[in-house]
Amino acid sequence: MKNLFKWIFICALWYIVGFLVGWIMVFLFPFTTSSLIIRYKWIQSLVGIREAARLGGEANIFLTILVGNTLSTASFLVLGALLLGSLISFLLGILISLLLFTGPYRHGMSINASIVQLVALESFYRVLATSLGMFVGAKLSGASISFKPVLVGSSQSWPAKGISGLGQVCREHKGGIIVALLTITLLILYGAVFETFFF
Repeated sequence: MKNLFKWIFICALWYIVGFLVGWIMVFLFPFTTSSLIIRYKWIQSLVGIREAARLGGEANIFLTILVGNTLSTASFLVLGALLLGSLISFLLGILISLLLFTGPYRHGMSINASIVQLVALESFYRVLATSLGMFVGAKLSGASISFKPVLVGSSQSWPAKGISGLGQVCREHKGGIIVALLTITLLILYGAVFETFFF
């Protein structure tokens, strides 16, 4: 599973670069970036953000957050498997940074420790899911570990190998894959609990 840790490092690095780019954008153009986020609110749904006031009671809020974050994280896993993980991590970093640093302009509230904790948690499990997808996609396609934003497999593309190829990769690396999936699941669950009851 050494390669999985390498993919985590690569995706995390791309995320950090994107996060810094987003911060620079807000620093240079605070009102422009804030107005763009306000104008295109649907962008927030890409990372599972919903307006709690519209969701009703705590149970509905919890389920909506849990389902939304699970679906968005699953999409990061799939995009990673399609060898787009580095690019997606970079774009995720920009998006999260824009949402975080335009918050004070959009809501008139400072960035507190709870917000930072939630952002860090949700970013981590999405980067982990993307990295796991990259690991599986690289095994299926024969792509080598690289910092390139978009990778191309050196052998058959993984759709050509089909479910049998995916099954083989999962069997060969089931320990690491199970640990990664379990970690992602627990973090999503913890994030939903934290956001619903303690945020």
